[in-house]
Amino acid sequence: MSCYYCEKPATGMEHVPPQSFFIKGQRDGLISVPSCDVHNQQKSKDDEYVRAVLLSSAKLDGKEQLAPLFEVHLRALNRAGEQIPGRLKNEEDFQKFLEIEEKFKDDHAAGMKSFSELAQAGIGTGLLGLLSVDYRDEVIFDNDGNEQQTISYAFDTKRFNNFFKSMAKGLFFHEADWAWLGKVVLLPHSFLREEASEDEKFISKHYSSQLVRDDAKGDHKDVFYYDVGTELDSSGKEILRYVVNFCLYDTFEFTALLESKYFVASPEPR
Repeated sequence: MSCYYCEKPATGMEHVPPQSFFIKGQRDGLISVPSCDVHNQQKSKDDEYVRAVLLSSAKLDGKEQLAPLFEVHLRALNRAGEQIPGRLKNEEDFQKFLEIEEKFKDDHAAGMKSFSELAQAGIGTGLLGLLSVDYRDEVIFDNDGNEQQTISYAFDTKRFNNFFKSMAKGLFFHEADWAWLGKVVLLPHSFLREEASEDEKFISKHYSSQLVRDDAKGDHKDVFYYDVGTELDSSGKEILRYVVNFCLYDTFEFTALLESKYFVASPEPR
């Protein structure tokens, strides 16, 4: 067998999405593809990071069916927090730790702000540090319309995009039974930039509308569903691109365009 991503000899199987994205006891019928070491075990930290970014999002507020995944996520964050004292290497680290703790003692988001500054100071904070980069204060509204003080963070765009491009290639391999070695253009609809142009917004809306939950594939649609299709040229004979649409946690929608050409042709307005 060859790897779904690079066609090197496979050394095992990888779940798409990773098994850890699903609730324990509800993991039957998951998709798996052959993978080499580089595109399986060695990216497990990316799996943990992306899952944590998604499960930390306010967009999941009220999705009670995902409660078991939230509990796992919170335990992982607690473990990371408990390990921080053991990562203080010297007196300087210890004094910095106390200084940051004092700085945020009365802040509503003291924990994550502290982890961010500890990470910036070079003190290992593991997953908590990765999740709390470049924070800023925010106000959101809960399901009852009440204001809630919170904070938002920048995420590692490169790691994020690489993860979802790999996921799209895994889904394509599962459907086509051959590895896509060409260009992949990721459209993260749920993470579209606020300053996106009107053209970018139009393209995002065009592709996100193609994924219909009831018609999509996936045994556990509260967690994941997808479809894979094609776009043809004007003659209707040549494939311009393969289109991989998928949604995680019934919230986060993505499209990956597997380009047969060297450019992305914008869809015509309807």
